[in-house]
Amino acid sequence: MVHTVTRTAAKAHGITQAHALLHGEEAVLFADSGYRGITKREEVQAQHPSVSWQIAMMAGKRKALKKSKPVDALIEKLEKVTDCIWAKGWLRK
Repeated sequence: MVHTVTRTAAKAHGITQAHALLHGEEAVLFADSGYRGITKREEVQAQHPSVSWQIAMMAGKRKALKKSKPVDALIEKLEKVTDCIWAKGWLRK
């Protein structure tokens, strides 16, 4: 469900508008790896300090996981769950 739309120049990254897209009732947000560092942004800290951001792992780091190691296999499973949730449209660039 879409509740807010903003427009920016093509060269502007989606992370610059993330704080404006939230309505304030979010508890957990799932986003792609382009949103790394979102929790360090002043506007997010000021307006949405209690939101738990679940950011996808960078593709290169994910490919480097050794699926034979139990911890890495678990991380891969968690990333797949995050992908499924993100793909449903929680927060996209």
